[in-house]
Amino acid sequence: AIGWGKDVHLYTVSEAAGDVQGVSGSLMDLSVSECGSLSFSAEVTSLQWLSDTTIAVFQADERLNLVETDTNVVQEVADTSALRLVYHQQFREVVAGPEIAFHNSTCACGGQLYALGSDQLSIVEVLGWGERIDILVEKQMPLQALALAMEYHELRQRSTSVGSPEKKQSR
Repeated sequence: AIGWGKDVHLYTVSEAAGDVQGVSGSLMDLSVSECGSLSFSAEVTSLQWLSDTTIAVFQADERLNLVETDTNVVQEVADTSALRLVYHQQFREVVAGPEIAFHNSTCACGGQLYALGSDQLSIVEVLGWGERIDILVEKQMPLQALALAMEYHELRQRSTSVGSPEKKQSR
C-alpha cells in the first residue's frame, strides 16, 4: 500500500524464483500489480499495516480510517483529535504540508497501533471480523452478531481479489 496526497493505492507483489545468467546465486523475479485504490477527503499522513488484510490510514484532518484490503472498504472512521498527535510545527505550516508533519507519530507492531500524542502514548488494538462477532455473541447480542456476519459475507461476495495475499512471501 502506498499513500500519496489524498489517495491510497493497493498493490500485490508476487515472486517467482528465477536465475539470471552471469550472476552467482539466484535472483527473484517480482511482479507488481495495482489491485485497488481509495480516495480520502484529506491528505494521508500515515499508513500502517495492522494485519494481513487491515490498514490504518491517518489523515491530516486527524481522522483514522480502518481499511479492509480484501474488500477495499473503509470499515471504520474515528476522530483522533483527542490524541493530540505530535507533529513538527514548521513542516505543518510552512515547509512541506501536513502529510510530512506527522512523520513517525504512528507505528504498528503485533496488530497494535501506537500513536504518540503530545502528553501520552496511546495503544489501539483493532479486532478482526471474527473477534468482533465473538464478542457480540459473548455479550448475548445474537442479532447484532448475525448482522455483522452477514455484512462481512456480503462484502466478501461483492469484492474482487483485492489486498494482501494469505502467504507473506507473496506480499
